Amino acid sequence: MIKSFRHKGIELFFRTGSKAGIQSRHAPRLQVQLTALNAAAGPHDSTITRRTSCEYTIQPIQVWYFASIWVI
Repeated sequence: MIKSFRHKGIELFFRTGSKAGIQSRHAPRLQVQLTALNAAAGPHDSTITRRTSCEYTIQPIQVWYFASIWVI
């Protein structure tokens, strides 16, 4: 369910597994979080917060929903 990335290093890590562009110590946690986000059926999927140690917010903007994830 991942639609886009703001950070190019995280996108590269997600698509290829390359740690160039991210700190290598963040790789294990990022892998878990990105896998959970990609497996989510939609922005209201409760498995996102159960599987990851992150802050997850959903903000309704007219008809569309904007969801963001913060790594903590």
